[in-house]
Amino acid sequence: MTAVEWKSALPHMGFWLDYTGIPGITVREANDPVRKAETLAALQAAVESIPAYVELSALMVVLAPVCAHADSGDGCNFKAWRTRGWCRMELAAGLLARGDLRIIVSWGPGH
Repeated sequence: MTAVEWKSALPHMGFWLDYTGIPGITVREANDPVRKAETLAALQAAVESIPAYVELSALMVVLAPVCAHADSGDGCNFKAWRTRGWCRMELAAGLLARGDLRIIVSWGPGH
């Protein structure tokens, strides 16, 4: 895209980051059966909506740099990303999308 095309398109774009759009269970909710049930229901709805978000997208960007996991020290990279069920589901939704979805994978140096 040219700079002019980006300038024209950007005001009409939205940005969705799946990790931040998915509810998680906090300690407070884990200790409260009602809140835990509500959060689990919200989590289920969020997971079920991911293919719809992908279907409405024009671009999927996979950020999978080569790095060490902060907690375990395990290697993180595109190969590791592809082993995660959640990530495979998102990629499958992208590959099966009916629209003209472009997928960009950024795996950084040293892949």
